[in-house]
Amino acid sequence: MSEVMRGELPGATEGETSSTRGAAPAARTYAYFPGCKIAHHLPQYGASVRAVCAAADIGLEDVEFNCCGWPVRHESEEASVYSAVRNFALAAREGLPILTPCKCCFGNLQHARSRLRRDPALAERTAKRLAGDGLTLPAGIGRSAAESGGTKPGGLNAPEADTLAANAGGSVRSDGSDADVEVVHLLTALDRDVGERGLADLVTRPLDGLRVACHYGCHALRPATVTHFDDPLAPTVFERVIAAAGAEPVGWDLRLECCGQPLRGREDAVSEALMRKKLEDAAASGAAAVATACTYCQLQFDVERARLPRGDALHAAPPAVLFTQLLGLAFGLDAEELGLERNRTGFAWPRG
Repeated sequence: MSEVMRGELPGATEGETSSTRGAAPAARTYAYFPGCKIAHHLPQYGASVRAVCAAADIGLEDVEFNCCGWPVRHESEEASVYSAVRNFALAAREGLPILTPCKCCFGNLQHARSRLRRDPALAERTAKRLAGDGLTLPAGIGRSAAESGGTKPGGLNAPEADTLAANAGGSVRSDGSDADVEVVHLLTALDRDVGERGLADLVTRPLDGLRVACHYGCHALRPATVTHFDDPLAPTVFERVIAAAGAEPVGWDLRLECCGQPLRGREDAVSEALMRKKLEDAAASGAAAVATACTYCQLQFDVERARLPRGDALHAAPPAVLFTQLLGLAFGLDAEELGLERNRTGFAWPRG
């Protein structure tokens, strides 16, 4: 793959693009958690995330994270929790909150936090395993919400949320032993840190006339008492971000239903049926594109759909496009930098 296709510059450091080279230090900095799938299976998501964050002045610091633990959650809950919590310890050591573009990673990290707060014995075993790795369990991770004095969105207790917010510029480092670690999805960071007006100010090529079906995915929304993402029955954050780019979010009945990807490889027929219902419903809404904000959902709607027989009617349904690609286009970024040529279902804007 060429450097141009990756959206990178000749001689650039890994992840550096025309949007990032020579940029001033960002006002908000996160430990970037892309998850395992993006690098090999969906590199256009990684490229478009970095490009959009650079344009929006959101700093991404690379940390050598491990898997979030989601793929092994059914084989060993304890292994899944340890895998997730080890990432909290790594981020706490850097003094940074975690940002991820993957809803599955976001959900599993939040589930691990909740699990430790409900199970002191598990928290103690996890702390001992971390010590064997030379890491420290952040104290806020193992405390219950009641012990911590209540929670704010994102799962942080109030004083710790204020501490992490003060540290978000990346200038503070510690061993993380006294901190909680905030985990945010990129949608939340854009909505909260930049805001609708800030996003709209970045738009140079508004997506006027583009009707978009926003697909939320399951793992960030439910259960709300664990994920703290948005109203699980009537979320609005995705639509706010897309509307700021000038597009028109459409209402559609199945916007909160599962894409079916978690069943891929176990119950392929059910997985495909769920995908088919979702995309048919999006088409019925009059949408010209289905926007995703999750690695697995995009793989389902784009890659897996592309494997259907050539004559399958589902190929006529709206193409799947990553929300960061839509934002990038609205910000005036180049389609190649955003990896649009890698999408299998052929989204293009403006229409030719």
